[in-house]
Amino acid sequence: MDAATAVWPRLNYQRTARRAVLRLLAFAAGPLPDIKIKPGEYGLPDGDHLAGLTVTQHDDPAWLDQWRTGLWRTDAEHDLVDADQLDVAGHCVSITADLPDPPDLGHLQAGWALAQGLVAHGAFAVLDTYAGRWVDAALLETWPPERPFDLDEEVNVVLRTDGAGGFGHVLFTRGLAKFARPDVVAVVRPGTARTVNRVVRQLAGMLVEGGTAIAGQRLGAGDPALGGAAAFRLAVYDPGVNAPDLPLDNDALLVVPA
Repeated sequence: MDAATAVWPRLNYQRTARRAVLRLLAFAAGPLPDIKIKPGEYGLPDGDHLAGLTVTQHDDPAWLDQWRTGLWRTDAEHDLVDADQLDVAGHCVSITADLPDPPDLGHLQAGWALAQGLVAHGAFAVLDTYAGRWVDAALLETWPPERPFDLDEEVNVVLRTDGAGGFGHVLFTRGLAKFARPDVVAVVRPGTARTVNRVVRQLAGMLVEGGTAIAGQRLGAGDPALGGAAAFRLAVYDPGVNAPDLPLDNDALLVVPA
């Protein structure tokens, strides 16, 4: 019998009225079976975490195309060894969740456990739509059942340097919707890249662990949780007004100088 995996905790959990959402899409050339897994398999923790997931089969070409063209295809070309496999994918299984702000991260473990199970049955790639990241089957197969939580696997921190909208370089997260938290955006001004990167990552880590943040809040300047960085405050992210319109699929907080 497989040993059960410990649930990923949220060590600073503060309940909010927000909801956690998840959408993983497993692509395959042929049909994928309805699979059943038990605690311990593929890192599924004890508890009723599968009950919060909805699993749906898709084979409509138009539905598949929306995820393998445009910006999603650009991401796939970056993340996958062979993105052209998507062109022959005739089937996809979506794993979704929409649940009240959870006190632990069992829903993520359950989602990825199902995704690994689908890879074992023929899926060649999985798209984490909220993080905006594709994962090759070969990489998923290397994830051990007892793997610890890894912020960098769940949250995508992106540096955009195209100067869209005249804002210059922008650093932003993708994926905090999975934790029932807003994403984080920061305009990177000359000479601030290292500090802004540290602040964004540490703020994201605090939110993932269940902490909260609101517009108007000051951070840094002696705050141990943020490494004593220079003082910043949080504002409501207003796409196209105080930062570029970004592919977040979530609301966000903007890190600005205090």
